[in-house]
Amino acid sequence: MNEHIQQMINWIESNLKKRFSLDELSRYMGYSPYYCSFKFHQVTGFSIRRYILLRRLYLSTEDLKNGRKIIEVALDYDYSSQEAYSRSFKNVFGMNPREYQLTKCLFNHLLN
Repeated sequence: MNEHIQQMINWIESNLKKRFSLDELSRYMGYSPYYCSFKFHQVTGFSIRRYILLRRLYLSTEDLKNGRKIIEVALDYDYSSQEAYSRSFKNVFGMNPREYQLTKCLFNHLLN
């Protein structure tokens, strides 16, 4: 993978739990926001925004598995509300966060 794209990914990963803008990322990289967006999409096949959304949602599943409250998880991952988080979650995973928690709890219970 392109070294610059890996730098972008590393910066994004280290900032996933806080609010940041494309301008901040582009300043860090020393390129224009347009160039960062274009190159990122060209190499990864994802827009920066989509990558961030997917990574935050994926990471949030660990918190859900550990039984954290959905509202806490939503706010930790920079969603404005539990509803906004639940909509995004369902859009990506096909179930809402509560259904995910129940499914994982049931699955873990059956394994033990």
